[in-house]
Amino acid sequence: MTIDLSAVQSANTFAAGPTGGADQVPTMRKIVWADFDATLQAAILANINCTQAGQISQWLEFALSDQGQGGAATAITTTGVYFTDRPPAFEFLAIPRASCLGASSSGAVTIDIKFGSTGGVGGTSVFSTLLTIDAGEYTSVTAAVPCVLSTTTHTDDEEMAISITGTGTGVTGLLVRMLVGWL
Repeated sequence: MTIDLSAVQSANTFAAGPTGGADQVPTMRKIVWADFDATLQAAILANINCTQAGQISQWLEFALSDQGQGGAATAITTTGVYFTDRPPAFEFLAIPRASCLGASSSGAVTIDIKFGSTGGVGGTSVFSTLLTIDAGEYTSVTAAVPCVLSTTTHTDDEEMAISITGTGTGVTGLLVRMLVGWL
């Protein structure tokens, strides 16, 4: 099932300071449950086998590379931490996803999400198999080896760091999306 989020109107966009390469400007957009119409809410609930709408608080979206203005986008060229935050306690309600506007011509893009880091350093990965977009692909959903969450619940004010651990070649418009429920 494909859920089109382009119709969701959200004015909640937050800029995060670039902690990766000089050409990256990460952002986080908060899309709240109320932004979805009843049909889309039902489709999401059916897709994740959840029957309690109150469990779903929001989709979090992190832009880890320049999306480009006027069609010109900057390719990811460096690995490292691209976003840090200290969110309230939450649990993943679905496997995080990654997508890009421009696919890698060679090599996979790999992304890690860690909790318990300090200033983006250290911490424990939420994955036992990292989130991956294979070369020539535009989404992690089609990865030959899907990511595996090793933990789903995180404590209040625990630092979260999102890192790119493999850049691929020529990747643009990299996004990470997480469906979370606040605890």
